[in-house]
Amino acid sequence: MTRRIMAVIVVLAVTVVVAGCSAASTSSAPSAAAAASVAVPASSEPTSAPSASEAAPPASGEVPSAEPSVALPSFVLPNDDKGLEALLPAKLCGKTATRVSYSGERFKKYPDATLTKTVAQLGKTVDDVAMAISTLMSSSGTCHSLAGVFQVKGADPGAFRDYFIAQAKKEDQTIFTQGNVAGHDVYIGVKAGDPTKTYAYFKGDALFFVVATDDAAAAPLLEQMP
Repeated sequence: MTRRIMAVIVVLAVTVVVAGCSAASTSSAPSAAAAASVAVPASSEPTSAPSASEAAPPASGEVPSAEPSVALPSFVLPNDDKGLEALLPAKLCGKTATRVSYSGERFKKYPDATLTKTVAQLGKTVDDVAMAISTLMSSSGTCHSLAGVFQVKGADPGAFRDYFIAQAKKEDQTIFTQGNVAGHDVYIGVKAGDPTKTYAYFKGDALFFVVATDDAAAAPLLEQMP
């Protein structure tokens, strides 16, 4: 699995967050997610709330506005696997994070050939996939971190790791070296021109990862992960 594949995983959750942020006129999600090359529509159906003009009639003598009122859509963020969410940091850059999760059933609604190929190489299908991510609904622009866990239920840990590392170099020139950050033995992925690094480690049939600018930014997140 490469950053390209990881972007597919991340964008499924982050796109929903970005949609919610746009509706609320907040700032964008971390730049690592914005770089993802696959666009996935928000999974939740928008629901319309009554506009201010519909909610109450104009006061006596008041001239109604000629401008049409627009009701902003609301979004329900997915929480398919609370257990996975609980494994991720509750805070990012000192701010309360939003944790979302997806089941394989939800992944199937937005099929991606790269993701399908990845799980097939592990002898599994999208039905075996579960994912959770911790990110910020809004950011001041100084926080470029996020954390996530991608589980392929029943996958062989060694095969999962080997495929991840091999494809990283082959597909998008991301080079992984081994290191230790916050007590975790991690694979640190660096790609030329990318200001962030990927910190990945494997535990059973799950890949845990943090995207951050450097070890100092990644450490507080990794400390909160199993």
